[in-house]
Amino acid sequence: MKNFLAMLCLLGAVSQAQACSVRVITSSPQVKSMAPINFSKHNLLCERLRKENAALLISGDAGVLDGISIAWAVVGIVDKDGAIFTSSGSGSNTRIGAQGSMDEAGNLLVQVINESIRGMDLELAVTSLNRSRGQVKAVKK
Repeated sequence: MKNFLAMLCLLGAVSQAQACSVRVITSSPQVKSMAPINFSKHNLLCERLRKENAALLISGDAGVLDGISIAWAVVGIVDKDGAIFTSSGSGSNTRIGAQGSMDEAGNLLVQVINESIRGMDLELAVTSLNRSRGQVKAVKK
């Protein structure tokens, strides 16, 4: 758990202005404590999200079940205002570990979030989000 907490401290060290905008939806205190998240390894993603006025939407959890560590995450995009989101183009991942510890589960959580981000189809997600924005504007008129 110490390694996981140290990693979270490092992730949170970058100011929100430099990091991607991340909106976290989860019942897991572990995922909530990860915000603000530094996605410095995902520079192109961050630039595109800023350009599109969008943010990452992360759902996930980690824990130990029957002596097995498990973590899952689903990552998509949402309008920065938070009113419009899309599940199109989302990335998801699940991992299990044999150690059966919360330390391992926490490390797996970081891995599945990053793998989910890499698994996203960003073009599809942005296209779908912009289509939804247009539909909302049309209804408001």
